[in-house]
Amino acid sequence: MAYTAPLFAIVLSLVFLRERPSRVLQVAILLAMVGAAVIALGDRGSSPASLFGNLLAVAGAVTLATYQVIGRGLRTTLPLNAYMLLVWGTATLTLAALVAGFGTRFAPFPPRTWLAFAALAVVPTLGGHGLTNRALRSLPAPTVGLFLLGEPVIASLLAILLFDETPSTSTLVGGAIILAALALVLTRRE
Repeated sequence: MAYTAPLFAIVLSLVFLRERPSRVLQVAILLAMVGAAVIALGDRGSSPASLFGNLLAVAGAVTLATYQVIGRGLRTTLPLNAYMLLVWGTATLTLAALVAGFGTRFAPFPPRTWLAFAALAVVPTLGGHGLTNRALRSLPAPTVGLFLLGEPVIASLLAILLFDETPSTSTLVGGAIILAALALVLTRRE
């Protein structure tokens, strides 16, 4: 369900930015949705809680698409560094307020844990989040959203290589379909 973010990005981009996706991108997103459906159907749960989880995933997809369209829309009015500082500053203050509000202690932690915190700040935040926002400066939000679908597929491939974990057949087939959708966008231009 979280894989549906590019669909929401198409709608939001059309409505708020007047950006129409290319035919190749539309086909690639539909192909990626087929891949996501294969994964979801193979991993579906029989628990009633799975419906609530799916609703949360759709809410996350809408939120992600909204964030990407906002970032894309602000590309001409707000420099990238100022935008990222605003987003990261807001996230930091929100997290600090939640930690304080729930009475969670944020210390003491051993040095190894602080190194893990630093790695999380550098790799996913500066690397992933920063590059995503940089990409939104030159690519439409649905395109960026589509390529974010490659993240869990690549994570599954790394799990095979690094941890000798074998994903389900539906995950492998769905992941291959998603990678084909990404290849389509990379190799075909309109």
